[in-house]
Amino acid sequence: MTGRTRVIGGWVLVMAVTAVALKALDRVPSLLAGTPHRARVFGSIEEAERAVGARIWLPAYYPDELERPPTRTE
Repeated sequence: MTGRTRVIGGWVLVMAVTAVALKALDRVPSLLAGTPHRARVFGSIEEAERAVGARIWLPAYYPDELERPPTRTE
């Protein structure tokens, strides 16, 4: 195995371990809260504020080019 191959292999290993660690850390808050790890959909801003337990600030003006509410993307 050449030095270059070892360096590239080491880099790939570090990136893979980092990706797995970040994915695992992303799940921790939902596990601690006991909620599913996904986007939650609320019927109104008030409902979302109650669920989050904080005030949600929205701009009072939207330019005509922007659509509110935004279209759903999946």
